[in-house]
Amino acid sequence: MADTFRTRVSDASLHTWLQVSAQHGTVSRKLYFRCISWSWSTARGFHGLVTFLEQLGIDLRPLAVLLDHLNADAFAVSPSFLSVTGPLSSPSVAFCFSPMCYARAAGLAALDPNLKPRPRHDLHPTGTTPSTT
Repeated sequence: MADTFRTRVSDASLHTWLQVSAQHGTVSRKLYFRCISWSWSTARGFHGLVTFLEQLGIDLRPLAVLLDHLNADAFAVSPSFLSVTGPLSSPSVAFCFSPMCYARAAGLAALDPNLKPRPRHDLHPTGTTPSTT
């Protein structure tokens, strides 16, 4: 991931965290990426990330279902963090999203009165559709 998207971020190591945990003689690792730092919080950047993950064979149907439900409820979100764990041959990913209403509560609206929550379709313009099974 870092190799593919490294050109989008300066000082990539400052925007990537590694969690290592040991339990019962087993060590697990998880990488965390801050989406805004890696340019994944924009529609174009998120599309590039999702396309890359699809090419790795990662099942993104749960993500599509989540985003469709959020869209149906008119609940705008922005991608905040991505975590990656598991073996290189079959990685597992988890997304963390921030509700856009929190940006308003933080006073960002005062800085930009034109700030509006983005609809879900701006965040997920890929061809991924939820499973009907």
